[in-house]
Amino acid sequence: MIKKFILSKLFSNLILFVVFINSVVLGLQTSPSITECIGTALHIIDKVCLYIFVVEAILKIYFLRVDYFKRGWNLFELFIVVISLAADFPAFSSFRALRIIRVFRALKFISGLRNLRHRIGLFFVVLLFPFRFAYV
Repeated sequence: MIKKFILSKLFSNLILFVVFINSVVLGLQTSPSITECIGTALHIIDKVCLYIFVVEAILKIYFLRVDYFKRGWNLFELFIVVISLAADFPAFSSFRALRIIRVFRALKFISGLRNLRHRIGLFFVVLLFPFRFAYV
């Protein structure tokens, strides 16, 4: 039942909505005057979005198993989640600037960009490949 839900159009639309909200928040966080007024709320919304993405990745990995790793977009999304989580640690604070790539998750839902989507997925597979052996 959960597997059917995470593969449903409804779930995809919910995630797309979270991507949209997160994109707006990331944009607002670039304004010092807005951040001064509602910075704490923006930070909380950003973290809630991140944790939704973490839960999404965990559920998909659990239910799709090896099939999860066969799709470039899943690897791209996992890369974004890992970078976003790592950015909270002082040693990786420079990764905060990479949070903006979360916006590109919306490309997954644009069917007319299929070729571009495949190229971006391949790019991140190639980008992540060396890291696969870095800590072995």
